Amino acid sequence: AIDAMRELQTSPGMVIIHQGDMASNEFFIIAEGTFAVSIDNTEVARLTCGRSFGEIALLYNCPRTATVKSIDHGLLWVMDRIAFRRILMTDAMRRRQQYVEFLKNVPVLRTSRTRLMKFA
Repeated sequence: AIDAMRELQTSPGMVIIHQGDMASNEFFIIAEGTFAVSIDNTEVARLTCGRSFGEIALLYNCPRTATVKSIDHGLLWVMDRIAFRRILMTDAMRRRQQYVEFLKNVPVLRTSRTRLMKFA
């Protein structure tokens, strides 16, 4: 996942995403700094190291739901839409396989293996 990301240095007052923007195609993870989240020009949260933002627009192909602005100098890890979706798909397939393996070991389902295989 790290090779799918790039660094973005931010400065105080820098707007990272604008509420309502449809053109933005990136997901952000905060490595350093503090970022203000605003909805309709009202600050609703402050995010710091380890938090992320921008996933809603990528998941649902909708406009940005908030504006995010850098409060101080910061560092973001940025991932584009294609890499973001690829990682989500890979993780979903891995989790699905884990569920199928678990269900194969449930005693009541062992006799229904053909039904389980159709489900999987």
